[in-house]
Amino acid sequence: MTVFWESIKFPEACEPSWESAFEELFLANYGPLVNTLVRIVGDRGQAEEISADAFYRLYTLRPDRGRQQNHAGWVYRVAMNLALDALRSKVRRLHRETEAEREASSAKTPDALDALLAEEQRARVRSVLARLKPAQAQILILGSDGRSYREVAVMLGMKTDSIYTLVCRARARFEREYLKLYGGRP
Repeated sequence: MTVFWESIKFPEACEPSWESAFEELFLANYGPLVNTLVRIVGDRGQAEEISADAFYRLYTLRPDRGRQQNHAGWVYRVAMNLALDALRSKVRRLHRETEAEREASSAKTPDALDALLAEEQRARVRSVLARLKPAQAQILILGSDGRSYREVAVMLGMKTDSIYTLVCRARARFEREYLKLYGGRP
């Protein structure tokens, strides 16, 4: 004879706790994710905030509970989309800067001029990334971060066989957009 409560399955008791799995995922991916986001948004504090927001969303939403899923890839995609949204906002704000700020920055020493030119180049790259499709921007950013094509494909949930074509298309689109906006080579 079976007792009623023995027939009930409690998911928390049957599988590893979500909290411990989440903590392991967080500890393994938070630092690398922040470093990737710093390259996108250019500000470590903002990158940490975006990363924390992506992990919070994962923790509260628990996408596809009960199925094996690439939670690290999910967090990376959400964080990249949040970073690209922040980047678009930043680009719009930068376009509204006044001419007086440009004149004040041009009066600096040659070392400061080099730093200014480098920052201007980074701003140009960010503005072009903001104009790309999110998937293309993500492919370029993750690829430039030293990850292999296979790792990029897994993180973005794409087939490894098609990632090479997507990378070539993303690079070509980046170059076209850069030339259209600024002329010359990136």
